[in-house]
Amino acid sequence: MTISATFTMTPPPTKSPCVANDTPSILATSVATILKINDAQHGRVEDTIGRKKRATPPVEPKVTGDVEARVIALACSQPPPGRQRWTLRLLERHVALTEGMPPMDHSTIGRVLKRGR
Repeated sequence: MTISATFTMTPPPTKSPCVANDTPSILATSVATILKINDAQHGRVEDTIGRKKRATPPVEPKVTGDVEARVIALACSQPPPGRQRWTLRLLERHVALTEGMPPMDHSTIGRVLKRGR
């Protein structure tokens, strides 16, 4: 017994002709991606190419402007006796001993100092 089938390939119909020619290049994506997301958004083009702004960040930041300023001030101060300069781990120990400062990892302190340049 032999079974044979014939398949013809036709391009899928374009569902939304309202996607402008320059929109994919502005968004750094393809027309197919925009059309797929547009289908998921039930045809609302503004919701497809726009983005909803968050009212609050997903996680409350541990490092506020006050904490950042205090870490930078500590890093710019004189290192403890017997030390030539501050290391991130030494700053971590001093931040842990400082009253009113949240405990921070040395990598977090490094990011704060890098951002404060």
